[in-house]
Amino acid sequence: MNDKIKARALAFLAAFSLSSASGMAAAEIAQSPLFVSAGAEPNVMLLIDNSGSMDNVIWHSGYDPTKTYPDWGFDSTNGNYQYSSLTKCSGNYRNYVRGRRGSTTKCLKLPTPRGNSTRYNGNYLNYLFENFDNGADLTDGKTIPNDYRMNVARDVATELVRNTTGVRFGLAAFNPPTTSDSGPGGSILASCGSAPSDIIREINDLTASTNTPLAETYYEITRYFRGLSRYHGSGRGNYQSPIQYRCQKNFVVVITDGLPTYDKTFPSNDPDDPDGRLPDWDGRHAPFGQPYSDGNQPYSGSGAGEGDTLYLDDLAKFGYDIDMRKGGYDAAGKSYDDPRFPKQNLRTYTIGFAISNQMLEDAAEYGHGRYYTADDADQLSQALTSAISEVIAASTSAAAVATNSTRLQSSTRLYQARFNTLTWSGQLLSYPLAEDGSVLPPDGDAADRIPSPNNRRIFTWRPGAGDQKGQGVEFAWDNLSPVQQNDLNVEDGLGPERLAYLRGDRSRESAASNPFRERASVLGDIVNSNPAFAGDENFGFYLLPGSEGNSYRNFIRNTTSKRPKMIYVGANDGMLHAFDAETLVERFAYVPNAVFPNLHELTKPDYEHRYFVDGTPRISDAYINGSWKTVLVGTLGAGGRGVFALDVTNPTSFSAGNVMWEFPPNPAGETASYDADLGTVLGEAVIARLNSGHWVAMFGNGPNSANKKAVLFIIDLATGELLKTIDTRFGSANAPNGLSTPVPVDVNGDRITDVVYAGDLQGNLWKFDLSSNSIDQWKVAYGSSDDPQPLFRAVDGGGKAQPISSRPAVSKHPDGGYMVFFGTGTYFRTSDKVVDRQNDARNSFYAILDQGVRVTGRQQLLRQEIIFEGQVTFETASGTIVREARRVSNHQMNNQHKGWYLDLLWPNDSYNNGYQGERVVSEPTLHSRRVIFTTLIPTEDPCSFGGSSWLMELDVFTGARVVHPVLDLDGDGVMDDYSGVKFDEIVSRPQILEDDDPDSEKEFKYQSGTSGNIIVTVERADTTDGRLSWRQLQ
Repeated sequence: MNDKIKARALAFLAAFSLSSASGMAAAEIAQSPLFVSAGAEPNVMLLIDNSGSMDNVIWHSGYDPTKTYPDWGFDSTNGNYQYSSLTKCSGNYRNYVRGRRGSTTKCLKLPTPRGNSTRYNGNYLNYLFENFDNGADLTDGKTIPNDYRMNVARDVATELVRNTTGVRFGLAAFNPPTTSDSGPGGSILASCGSAPSDIIREINDLTASTNTPLAETYYEITRYFRGLSRYHGSGRGNYQSPIQYRCQKNFVVVITDGLPTYDKTFPSNDPDDPDGRLPDWDGRHAPFGQPYSDGNQPYSGSGAGEGDTLYLDDLAKFGYDIDMRKGGYDAAGKSYDDPRFPKQNLRTYTIGFAISNQMLEDAAEYGHGRYYTADDADQLSQALTSAISEVIAASTSAAAVATNSTRLQSSTRLYQARFNTLTWSGQLLSYPLAEDGSVLPPDGDAADRIPSPNNRRIFTWRPGAGDQKGQGVEFAWDNLSPVQQNDLNVEDGLGPERLAYLRGDRSRESAASNPFRERASVLGDIVNSNPAFAGDENFGFYLLPGSEGNSYRNFIRNTTSKRPKMIYVGANDGMLHAFDAETLVERFAYVPNAVFPNLHELTKPDYEHRYFVDGTPRISDAYINGSWKTVLVGTLGAGGRGVFALDVTNPTSFSAGNVMWEFPPNPAGETASYDADLGTVLGEAVIARLNSGHWVAMFGNGPNSANKKAVLFIIDLATGELLKTIDTRFGSANAPNGLSTPVPVDVNGDRITDVVYAGDLQGNLWKFDLSSNSIDQWKVAYGSSDDPQPLFRAVDGGGKAQPISSRPAVSKHPDGGYMVFFGTGTYFRTSDKVVDRQNDARNSFYAILDQGVRVTGRQQLLRQEIIFEGQVTFETASGTIVREARRVSNHQMNNQHKGWYLDLLWPNDSYNNGYQGERVVSEPTLHSRRVIFTTLIPTEDPCSFGGSSWLMELDVFTGARVVHPVLDLDGDGVMDDYSGVKFDEIVSRPQILEDDDPDSEKEFKYQSGTSGNIIVTVERADTTDGRLSWRQLQ
């Protein structure tokens, strides 16, 4: 096959990064691969202290509770003076509080946010009288705070619950005293997963009226999570455990302002404590005030006083050590004893509100959480936000699997990128192909061929200051800007050592002090960046007018044909890598300036995965400053806001001078007019020649822009300067939008882009008119400048917008105009992993005919439908083969139809109306009068990895099943009359190899799956030219 099979496409893609909901809030872009991340929302039980001391006022910022202030008649050890008990002044200062030190008397008007029940700390009163003049009125809320702890805690917790998504909150608090028990533990006031409005109502009903049985209440929470009977809690019957899935993470966040009181009653027959160790679970008895203390020893025996018993840390350890769910099955029907998730336990976060004590710190340590302190509303809000941010991050951690991400095929060799989530290391493997199209074992791995640190050629962009232009520099400490150096120094000043680590130095991975993260290899994981092959491609630019076209053939003959073939790919080690395609040796690497703020994360021993250079690079020839160049434009994907361009004409001699630009160019802290338009550029940038004479890079602004609109960016390829943004004006705070990858189209065959098509996250397919020589005339093709209109808006049968997150494909239509092909759905947010049958839009695949008039809705399109989906059995010489297959309808197109669509619905499922969460998140392939696309179905089990996919092949102009079947499902050489075949893993967009043998009727499709396998499908070839999208550029 070495000479007979020719590549019809040169990029081997496994884009699992984009895809399913429309009316989305600000997109929470996942920072680890969704197909290997647990998707169950974490349970978070808020334990809010509602003891009497929470009626204490919020302290003035100048007060230091660790300092004892001069005595003005108040006991500095008394933390609970009620306002009603304070001595008042008379005369002109009636109702002012009196303080006396020796012969000096002062009168101060103090805040009473809780009326006469307002509480004051004696030491705080001494501070106020020491620092404020006689007669001072301190009730204005500006001089000192005029609020109390319970009110602040209610407000902050309410805002947290109201504004946080992706978390199943619950609420617990202390029980009020009874005639027989002054501190009878606590109760679950709202179950995890309750409606936010119900939780907020319970929060607002909290009053400061109890003692402080912290450990007793935490113990009750463990019974709730285990589904046991109530011990202290109110209500009847057993609890229903909130743990729905075996992988679900569970947390307790404790907010308290004091030491425990009346905290001593625990059962002697807990089912997880057969030895009767509770409440002293850790068995340690340090003195009071020391780590792991159990309280004041000895105490009177009542355990009523503050700090008499300190068992919260023991119970936090108990909650972490035991398994909350043993036996039985979760909501996905899988055993809670799944060895991949051996224990469902609790992690504990503690917040000391106006208090700092060792017990809270010990509890967070034992509970594998974190301890915070807070003195006012802002600090409490910050502490809670930080704790919940860690909770959300922990809930997206991935289990250890090796999986494929993306690959590229060129001639008779495939290149596959893989990664391992245990170490977040990457591979780039090279596979030879056999003559029959099968894939032979890999014969090389780029991870093994990274040069030594001192011999690597690594470059970066040093931004300019003010109006100065930035420049490319070698990735060396003295070449970095002060801001870049600060980013690497962080707090420990180890910036030069971090830079050496990033270059590949491994000496600090085992350092005795301040060690860096150990790596399995220097090459980081490659997830969503599809390797781009660059060889001697001819882009047909000889058709351009003047010197551009006349000189292009010489450029191909004298330059591109003589340089080494290369593979370019981004990795989450902070670099774009350039590998020699034959040897897999790294030729050079590039660190974008935009990733510098997070580069220090890579050295942390407890590193949690995030994306860096995760976008797919695009490579094209371009005529710049009077000569031909080969230019690479890259994006960061989920790694941040940023696009960069490199001159890769001669990769063996690449230098700092070949770094062309980065966008945005402005350093941190500076603003520009386009900042509100630029979001996270998840898609790709494309290179095009326009009618104005400019060579440009174009890209969609992506999600999470400040203005929430869908915007096309057009950058001068030579300078990196912004030429124009075209704002569709579609999007709002309630329905945030973003433009996905554009596709440039040449309408008259001169290799100059005239129009661009792109979809957005609100389901709009936009056409941009760039046919004018004047930049000012570039615009949205339909509507007006004040009211731009899309070519088409994709909505499902219920009217819900269907987001378009992938690049369309375009072909010329035989009756005039252009057909634009795209699927709908998203797959970049953590929530995209779980199918929401009530709120998700039902996704579809569309072909829209653009003949210069807008297509106003589905009613103008031909509807095709899936008429069969199920198992098909084949008897072969080697045994029985069972495949899942689909057959699509054959409805006929008429001249009134402006395209067609296919809803991705299972015909056999009436209960869910056929919805399985299926979506399309990769670009379609147009080949031999067929449109070929893959779909993605997330698993219903949020604890499992991946999902499944369908490979679909339909008639390009009607959407019907093809006239001549092309799928051979049983490998007998006879094509079977089906439109699609299912794979039990997520698979990539296929790439096609044709057999050059004129007598052959075979073609080969190569796809990669999340299992790490390369899937080869042998199909019937078409005798006609397979290239339908001949007007589509790039």
